[in-house]
Amino acid sequence: VKSGRTSVKVIWKKAPSSSACTGYQVVLATNSGFTKNVKKVVVSGRSTVTKKVTGLSKDKTYYVKVRAYKTVNGVKVYGAYSSVKKVKL
Repeated sequence: VKSGRTSVKVIWKKAPSSSACTGYQVVLATNSGFTKNVKKVVVSGRSTVTKKVTGLSKDKTYYVKVRAYKTVNGVKVYGAYSSVKKVKL
């Protein structure tokens, strides 16, 4: 996770080929319990492994986690979340 003034660039490892994921979900929040100021961003495509999230508040600390998803019969099935990373803007 890399921070800017009002943005965060999130970088993660590609899901294993055995999972055949459809994309990823990036979740940011201002507390570690992910209950305050939560922002969720969907990233389509298995090969995309970075996302710049903008429109965040400067001088705040954000907590970030990522998970893969696979679309099955039109429904998104999510995998487990990554470990939580903390970033200060």
